[in-house]
Amino acid sequence: MLALLLFVSVFFTFIPTMIYPPSHKILRDKAIFMFMVILAMLIAITTGFLFDSTLTETQKINCLVSLSPITFLILYNEFDTICLSKYGRNFYFTMMHGSYISDEESATATWFEYFLQMVLFLLPMFWIGIGMLMFKQY
Repeated sequence: MLALLLFVSVFFTFIPTMIYPPSHKILRDKAIFMFMVILAMLIAITTGFLFDSTLTETQKINCLVSLSPITFLILYNEFDTICLSKYGRNFYFTMMHGSYISDEESATATWFEYFLQMVLFLLPMFWIGIGMLMFKQY
């Protein structure tokens, strides 16, 4: 169960930011965003109920990683608000332009938005580091 939660948590943040950035556009719809927040909270709550002292170090770290989706959504919402106030438009993700795919938003994304995108990708992964600091026995 914990391995499944780790998989969902990592790919919840990895797919929209690195593999196919235009997929984040669905989060602009308030109903979908709220559904994703509820789903992310259920993942975190479910993992919280599974947490006890008999878990291995890796399982305890995986429990913290389940906080990645809610972290991603909170950061995405904040970064979108920053871009709305700064540029008067939503947060645009940068993607590599290839012959097989193109995105008009990506072509107009700024370096600041690219920086925010990298923060959005990396910050939820810090839960792994926090878990290692808290539960790893050296």
